[in-house]
Amino acid sequence: MDREKVVSAKFYATLSGKMPVREWLLSLNKQDRIEIGGDIANVEYNWPIGPPKCKLLEHGIYETRSHISSKRIARVLFFIDSHEMYLLHGFIKKSQKTPKQDLDLAKKRKREMEG
Repeated sequence: MDREKVVSAKFYATLSGKMPVREWLLSLNKQDRIEIGGDIANVEYNWPIGPPKCKLLEHGIYETRSHISSKRIARVLFFIDSHEMYLLHGFIKKSQKTPKQDLDLAKKRKREMEG
């Protein structure tokens, strides 16, 4: 029996149709994309999830945590609305705390979508 998704991932898109998280993912190597995609799928099928794979940051924005090649850590920031998981921003984490500029960008994109 196939399990059903609890939420479905959707990429944030700009007014011009660009999808920054999708473009970021495509810039990574295949193994890293597989790892991050698996962590996103984990959220889709098992929502709600807590640490260590998923964490609420603020203003309804969560992050998925992925350990990728070269001991790097990737983050995808998202929010949930109804049964949709909107992927707002992705980046390689370089410090302990999520950088303010990355969180601010995700908040801005969330506001655009709630518009």
